[in-house]
Amino acid sequence: MQGTKAAIKEGARELPHILVVDDEKSICELLEITFRKEGHRVEVANSTEAAKRKLESQIFDIIISDIRMPGEDGVDLLKFAKEIAPDSFFVLMTASIAPRGPGGQRKPPMEKGGRLPASRVAAAHRARQHHRAKR
Repeated sequence: MQGTKAAIKEGARELPHILVVDDEKSICELLEITFRKEGHRVEVANSTEAAKRKLESQIFDIIISDIRMPGEDGVDLLKFAKEIAPDSFFVLMTASIAPRGPGGQRKPPMEKGGRLPASRVAAAHRARQHHRAKR
C-alpha cells in the first residue's frame, strides 16, 4: 500500500504554497478554506509583522495580502517579500470602495492591465490562474 501512495504522490504535481495576509480574520478564513479545498498548503497571518516572521522561516509560492492594515501595510510587506523571496508571486488586494469621478459618480472597478482587481475573491482567482498558466 505504501508503494501505491508514493507512486501517486510522485505522479501528482505539488500545488503552490500560499500565504494569506489580512487583518480581517474572516477574509483569511474564507481564502484559506477556498485554497485548501483545492489542495493548496495555506498559511495565514493577521498582520504584516506575523507575515514577515513566516516569510523568514518558510518558502511561499504565492503571497496574497491586503493593502490596508494597521501598522505596516501590504506595500511594506511586498517590499520585504521581494528582498527575501524574489521568486514568490505577490498579489495586493483591497476592499476599498472605488473612488468617485467627476460629478460624484463612482468609477468602475479596475481589473485589466495589471491594475488592482475589483474584489478580494477576484484577486485570489487571478493568482490561481497566473500560477496555473506558469506550469
